[in-house]
Amino acid sequence: MWLLSGKGEKYGEAHSYINYPWNGNGQYSTTEPTYVEQTWDAYVKLEYNDYWNKAAEAHTHPIHVGVGMYSPKPSTIANSADEKQNDEYSSRIMKIPIYVVTDQGIWKITPTGVVTQEEDEHWIDEFEKDECE
Repeated sequence: MWLLSGKGEKYGEAHSYINYPWNGNGQYSTTEPTYVEQTWDAYVKLEYNDYWNKAAEAHTHPIHVGVGMYSPKPSTIANSADEKQNDEYSSRIMKIPIYVVTDQGIWKITPTGVVTQEEDEHWIDEFEKDECE
């Protein structure tokens, strides 16, 4: 997903779902990452029933933070021009946490609107190391 986003260089978002382990091996699976030029096109148009096996959603935010609307943190209803086009609203509708991946860290927003930083900017050090191996 991070590579699909151009390591955050593209202005759109790459996203993927983390699915519950229904295959009996106890391992979560992910959907194939997709990239959208326009945010909000891909995942918020699904119907609620499409989320029944989803444990979480993860997507990138562009690294061009401070430019326009881009931020490394999940967007909230309070800081969005449109109350339905933000990570908090999507998390509430889907009833799952949403993770936002940037070069500045990995953040999570819950369906109740609680935002936490799950990883700092050093997560990328492991990613770069693994990518080279």
